[in-house]
Amino acid sequence: LDGDLTISPSVGARMDFHAWLLKNQHEGNGDFAGYFQWANGDFDGRLWGGLDLLGGVVKFDLGASEATAAVALHFGSGDWYINAGAKEGPRIKATIMSIGNVDSYLMLSDKGLELGGSMSIYLGCSIGHVKGWAEAGLGITPAPAIFGHANAGLQAEVCAYDVCIGVGVTAGINFSALPVSIGCHACVEIPIPFWNPEVCGDFSL
Repeated sequence: LDGDLTISPSVGARMDFHAWLLKNQHEGNGDFAGYFQWANGDFDGRLWGGLDLLGGVVKFDLGASEATAAVALHFGSGDWYINAGAKEGPRIKATIMSIGNVDSYLMLSDKGLELGGSMSIYLGCSIGHVKGWAEAGLGITPAPAIFGHANAGLQAEVCAYDVCIGVGVTAGINFSALPVSIGCHACVEIPIPFWNPEVCGDFSL
């Protein structure tokens, strides 16, 4: 870890830093960068950067700059939060073996706790491919109350002579308590040439 501390009598104090992980040479801007700051009665911090492991087999991304930092915290001005990724973005992202992407968030604040993330995967071969994705989230408020969602989709296609035929399935679930409420919406795409209709259904508890 390498950093610089700046103190301004009119504003406050700020610590800018660079960090290296799993590296013998500590040169350049480091794998991660960030700051902690005390100014006008508020304490703030951000962290951004990325890490490439095993020659690109696994990659982590926390954002490219202060403006897109995925990790942030704030205390002061009547509220507070600690975010390791945010639901609406930016999120903490990871790439695994170039076939899958994962992102996540964990948000703790005076309004409660929210956590979740998504995943996508693609597997292809000479005669077709399989694509899938999923997104899920959970929230708890001081009320107390709980709410959440889960959505997923899968598509499999067989291709020949530049024509692909396959089936796609999507489903989404939303729930909350109290009172208890659970609902699901699901669709299946039927591979009829020049039409591709969807059959959908709604379910509730």
